[in-house]
Amino acid sequence: MRGVFIDVETGGLDPKVHALTQMAAIAFDLEPGQTKPQILDVYQEIVKPDKWLAMSEGALSMQNRTMDVVLESGNEEQEVYRNLVCFLEKHIGPADQWGGRI
Repeated sequence: MRGVFIDVETGGLDPKVHALTQMAAIAFDLEPGQTKPQILDVYQEIVKPDKWLAMSEGALSMQNRTMDVVLESGNEEQEVYRNLVCFLEKHIGPADQWGGRI
């Protein structure tokens, strides 16, 4: 069975206030009887924060990043979502096939 694990990093714990800082995903294949999945591909992008959302220094510190790094190397949030959807479609097909595989 193919699947994808998705991980997100944020600039804090309050989604009304804190920005998304990174999205990552790992595509894997796990056959019946296997105990360890085969890693097929990895996706990772830093997200440039929306100007209305905050990032705590503590959250950035845990991610080993500074605000300057996030602003300079991050991509716009919409672009990150589009790229993640392309990654999902590549590895597990169209959205109607995603159930139970993410």
